[in-house]
Amino acid sequence: WRAHWGRSALRAAPPSFEPTPRAARAAAARSAVARSCASRSVLGVRLNSRRVKPTLYSKMSATPKLFLVLGGINAALVVMLGAFGAHGLKSRLTAEMLAVYQTGVHYHLFHALGLLAVGLVATQIADSVYLKWSGWLMLAGIVLFSGSLYALSFSGLRWLGMVTPFGGVAFILAWALFVTAVLKASP
Repeated sequence: WRAHWGRSALRAAPPSFEPTPRAARAAAARSAVARSCASRSVLGVRLNSRRVKPTLYSKMSATPKLFLVLGGINAALVVMLGAFGAHGLKSRLTAEMLAVYQTGVHYHLFHALGLLAVGLVATQIADSVYLKWSGWLMLAGIVLFSGSLYALSFSGLRWLGMVTPFGGVAFILAWALFVTAVLKASP
């Protein structure tokens, strides 16, 4: 084995081998690699000499993409709002209103992640009406529940607290529809 495949076999050139310039050997090697990779795919990525294109994302329909984008935007927004509350509002709000604000941030975060979950599950469950409604109700719940708590903490208007339960109901219905969509999905 070592005599045939060992290091000495790599160093010694066959008798019919004529050395070529280094650039020509490199070009020949690149050409051989390009030809061998022209029709391969590795981990779902089609390798081509001209372009590398992921096949997973090119087939994503509008519903998963929409809820993944909405979830990502809401996740970024909740991080900004949480940082603003922790650093910019401590001295401006009372302890009670700061707690109200933090409650809005917490529920906003959970349901931003819920929107991401809806988007991810929607890639597997095609055209589920329950899943679409779940995503829209989560977004409505974020606006009604967290939005009303943000407005209440800034303005101090107590009547805004009457809007918050409608957001909570939207959250509950959204999660119930999410579970229903998963249970009704065909295996």
